Amino acid sequence: MKLNAAHRASIVEKAIKHAFDKREKAHEKERMKFADDLYTHHHGDAEKIAAKLPAGWVEYSNTLIIDHPQFTWPERVNFDTYARMGMVMSKARPWPDSAVSIKVNPGHPFHDRATDLARAEVALKAERRALRIKLNTVVNNANTLKQLAEQWPAGVKFFPAETKPESRALVPASLISDINTTLGLTV
Repeated sequence: MKLNAAHRASIVEKAIKHAFDKREKAHEKERMKFADDLYTHHHGDAEKIAAKLPAGWVEYSNTLIIDHPQFTWPERVNFDTYARMGMVMSKARPWPDSAVSIKVNPGHPFHDRATDLARAEVALKAERRALRIKLNTVVNNANTLKQLAEQWPAGVKFFPAETKPESRALVPASLISDINTTLGLTV
Protein backbone atom coordinates (compact mmCIF):
# COMPACT_ATOMS: atom_id res chain seq x y z
CA MET A 1 0.00 0.00 0.00
CA LYS A 2 1.39 3.39 -1.00
CA LEU A 3 1.69 5.87 1.87
CA ASN A 4 0.01 9.24 1.49
CA ALA A 5 0.07 12.31 3.74
CA ALA A 6 -3.00 11.16 5.67
CA HIS A 7 -1.45 7.73 6.38
CA ARG A 8 1.79 9.34 7.54
CA ALA A 9 0.02 11.85 9.77
CA SER A 10 -2.15 9.10 11.27
CA ILE A 11 0.86 6.90 12.06
CA VAL A 12 2.72 9.80 13.68
CA GLU A 13 -0.32 10.85 15.75
CA LYS A 14 -1.00 7.29 16.94
CA ALA A 15 2.63 6.88 18.01
CA ILE A 16 2.68 10.23 19.81
CA LYS A 17 -0.60 9.44 21.55
CA HIS A 18 0.90 6.10 22.65
CA ALA A 19 3.98 7.85 24.04
CA PHE A 20 2.34 10.78 25.81
CA ASP A 21 -1.31 9.99 26.56
CA LYS A 22 -0.83 8.77 30.15
CA ARG A 23 1.70 11.45 31.05
CA GLU A 24 -0.42 14.25 29.59
CA LYS A 25 -3.52 13.02 31.43
CA ALA A 26 -1.53 12.90 34.68
CA HIS A 27 -0.24 16.41 34.01
CA GLU A 28 -3.80 17.69 33.36
CA LYS A 29 -4.92 16.08 36.62
CA GLU A 30 -2.08 17.86 38.45
CA ARG A 31 -3.03 21.19 36.78
CA MET A 32 -6.63 20.73 37.95
CA LYS A 33 -5.54 19.98 41.53
CA PHE A 34 -3.26 23.02 41.47
CA ALA A 35 -6.12 25.22 40.16
CA ASP A 36 -8.44 23.94 42.91
CA ASP A 37 -5.80 24.54 45.59
CA LEU A 38 -4.95 28.02 44.27
CA TYR A 39 -8.62 29.00 44.15
CA THR A 40 -9.20 27.73 47.70
CA HIS A 41 -6.13 29.62 48.95
CA HIS A 42 -7.37 32.91 47.44
CA HIS A 43 -11.16 32.62 47.53
CA GLY A 44 -11.98 29.82 49.97
CA ASP A 45 -13.71 32.17 52.43
CA ALA A 46 -15.69 33.86 49.65
CA GLU A 47 -16.78 30.44 48.39
CA LYS A 48 -18.31 29.66 51.79
CA ILE A 49 -20.21 32.97 51.81
CA ALA A 50 -21.36 32.55 48.20
CA ALA A 51 -22.79 29.12 49.01
CA LYS A 52 -25.30 30.85 51.32
CA LEU A 53 -26.45 33.40 48.74
CA PRO A 54 -29.48 32.93 46.47
CA ALA A 55 -28.89 31.50 43.00
CA GLY A 56 -27.88 34.12 40.44
CA TRP A 57 -26.25 36.50 42.92
CA VAL A 58 -22.72 35.29 42.16
CA GLU A 59 -20.96 34.43 38.92
CA TYR A 60 -19.43 30.96 38.71
CA SER A 61 -16.55 29.72 36.58
CA ASN A 62 -14.74 26.40 36.32
CA THR A 63 -11.67 28.11 34.85
CA LEU A 64 -9.11 30.39 36.41
CA ILE A 65 -6.26 32.29 34.80
CA ILE A 66 -2.86 32.18 36.46
CA ASP A 67 -0.77 35.33 36.18
CA HIS A 68 2.77 33.94 36.45
CA PRO A 69 5.89 34.68 34.37
CA GLN A 70 6.08 31.13 32.94
CA PHE A 71 2.44 30.93 31.80
CA THR A 72 0.92 32.58 28.71
CA TRP A 73 -1.95 32.47 26.21
CA PRO A 74 -1.83 29.73 23.53
CA GLU A 75 -1.96 32.38 20.78
CA ARG A 76 1.48 33.70 21.73
CA VAL A 77 4.13 33.19 19.03
CA ASN A 78 6.60 31.27 21.21
CA PHE A 79 3.89 29.41 23.13
CA ASP A 80 5.95 26.19 23.23
CA THR A 81 8.27 27.76 25.81
CA TYR A 82 5.41 28.61 28.18
CA ALA A 83 2.64 26.75 29.99
CA ARG A 84 -1.05 27.49 29.37
CA MET A 85 -2.52 30.27 31.54
CA GLY A 86 -6.05 28.90 31.59
CA MET A 87 -6.59 26.21 34.21
CA VAL A 88 -9.73 24.12 34.57
CA MET A 89 -10.90 23.44 38.10
CA SER A 90 -12.75 20.30 39.16
CA LYS A 91 -16.03 22.23 39.41
CA ALA A 92 -17.49 25.67 38.79
CA ARG A 93 -16.79 27.99 41.70
CA PRO A 94 -18.02 31.43 42.69
CA TRP A 95 -15.85 34.46 41.91
CA PRO A 96 -16.00 37.34 44.36
CA ASP A 97 -15.23 39.79 41.54
CA SER A 98 -15.33 39.72 37.75
CA ALA A 99 -11.61 38.94 37.39
CA VAL A 100 -10.83 35.23 37.16
CA SER A 101 -7.06 35.65 37.24
CA ILE A 102 -4.81 35.12 40.22
CA LYS A 103 -1.35 36.70 40.37
CA VAL A 104 1.37 34.30 41.53
CA ASN A 105 4.64 36.23 41.84
CA PRO A 106 7.86 35.22 43.60
CA GLY A 107 7.14 35.09 47.32
CA HIS A 108 3.61 33.81 46.76
CA PRO A 109 3.10 30.48 48.60
CA PHE A 110 2.17 28.79 45.29
CA HIS A 111 4.97 30.29 43.17
CA ASP A 112 7.37 27.34 43.33
CA ARG A 113 4.60 24.83 42.69
CA ALA A 114 3.39 26.89 39.71
CA THR A 115 6.93 27.14 38.35
CA ASP A 116 7.40 23.36 38.62
CA LEU A 117 4.07 22.78 36.89
CA ALA A 118 5.00 25.16 34.05
CA ARG A 119 8.41 23.53 33.59
CA ALA A 120 6.84 20.07 33.45
CA GLU A 121 4.39 21.23 30.77
CA VAL A 122 7.12 22.87 28.69
CA ALA A 123 9.27 19.73 29.00
CA LEU A 124 6.36 17.57 27.76
CA LYS A 125 5.89 19.89 24.78
CA ALA A 126 9.62 19.70 23.96
CA GLU A 127 9.65 15.88 24.17
CA ARG A 128 6.54 15.70 21.99
CA ARG A 129 8.13 18.01 19.38
CA ALA A 130 11.38 16.02 19.35
CA LEU A 131 9.54 12.71 18.92
CA ARG A 132 7.37 14.17 16.14
CA ILE A 133 10.52 15.19 14.23
CA LYS A 134 12.03 11.71 14.60
CA LEU A 135 8.79 9.99 13.61
CA ASN A 136 8.31 12.23 10.57
CA THR A 137 11.88 11.46 9.48
CA VAL A 138 11.21 7.73 9.55
CA VAL A 139 7.67 7.87 8.13
CA ASN A 140 8.62 10.22 5.28
CA ASN A 141 11.57 8.00 4.32
CA ALA A 142 9.23 5.25 3.07
CA ASN A 143 6.94 5.30 0.04
CA THR A 144 4.90 2.25 0.93
CA LEU A 145 3.59 0.68 4.09
CA LYS A 146 5.74 -2.36 3.34
CA GLN A 147 8.91 -0.23 3.18
CA LEU A 148 7.98 1.52 6.42
CA ALA A 149 7.32 -1.82 8.13
CA GLU A 150 10.73 -3.07 6.97
CA GLN A 151 12.43 0.02 8.37
CA TRP A 152 10.46 0.18 11.61
CA PRO A 153 9.02 -3.25 12.46
CA ALA A 154 8.12 -2.33 16.05
CA GLY A 155 5.99 0.55 14.80
CA VAL A 156 3.60 -1.70 12.87
CA LYS A 157 1.05 -1.40 15.68
CA PHE A 158 0.52 2.23 14.61
CA PHE A 159 0.03 1.42 10.90
CA PRO A 160 -3.18 0.92 9.02
CA ALA A 161 -3.84 -2.84 8.60
CA GLU A 162 -1.05 -4.38 6.50
CA THR A 163 1.88 -6.86 6.72
CA LYS A 164 4.71 -7.11 9.30
CA PRO A 165 7.94 -7.86 7.34
CA GLU A 166 11.36 -8.14 8.92
CA SER A 167 13.66 -5.11 9.01
CA ARG A 168 15.88 -4.18 6.06
CA ALA A 169 16.29 -0.63 7.33
CA LEU A 170 17.49 2.23 5.17
CA VAL A 171 17.29 4.64 8.08
CA PRO A 172 19.96 4.72 10.79
CA ALA A 173 19.35 1.96 13.32
CA SER A 174 20.05 4.43 16.14
CA LEU A 175 17.09 6.57 15.05
CA ILE A 176 14.76 3.56 15.02
CA SER A 177 16.14 2.44 18.38
CA ASP A 178 15.66 5.96 19.77
CA ILE A 179 12.02 6.05 18.69
CA ASN A 180 11.33 2.54 20.01
CA THR A 181 12.86 3.44 23.39
CA THR A 182 10.85 6.66 23.62
CA LEU A 183 7.63 4.81 22.78
CA GLY A 184 8.48 1.83 25.01
CA LEU A 185 8.34 -0.62 22.08
CA THR A 186 10.28 -3.84 21.57
CA VAL A 187 10.95 -5.70 18.35
